[in-house]
Amino acid sequence: MIVAKTLDYFETEFAKAVQYLDKYADDPQEETLHQFRVEIKKIRSVFWMMEELREDKKIVKCHRLVRSIFRKAGIIRELQLEKNWLNIHRKFDLIRHMRYEDKIIKANKNLQKAIPGMLKKLGKVRVYSEHFLSELTQQNANQYVKRKW
Repeated sequence: MIVAKTLDYFETEFAKAVQYLDKYADDPQEETLHQFRVEIKKIRSVFWMMEELREDKKIVKCHRLVRSIFRKAGIIRELQLEKNWLNIHRKFDLIRHMRYEDKIIKANKNLQKAIPGMLKKLGKVRVYSEHFLSELTQQNANQYVKRKW
């Protein structure tokens, strides 16, 4: 039961992450990027569990790919949050504002170029991860739960 629920959760969150990334590629909005990163965090939690259940070099590699995608999106998100904070606290002069806008535009262009590759990598990660999860036995999952709790 735990394995089936984990697999369903993984598939659902993965689909949402890809959907948000596609949406961001079409229309780069702050909230869409934020939601994409939230979904990636959820996916990473499943990877941590998979790594605990069984040593598997491919799972570690998949987790690294997901983490790198999360970090690339984080560069833009961090700039957005800093800019918003400066706006709220009225610490923004025109020159700083332009610098932030330039940095965000440049980071967005880099991310836009990287999105097709990210989607391709995410597709490979999804296939292998779902295969890994479907091979897990209930006994392995129960052992993990007992060790952690």
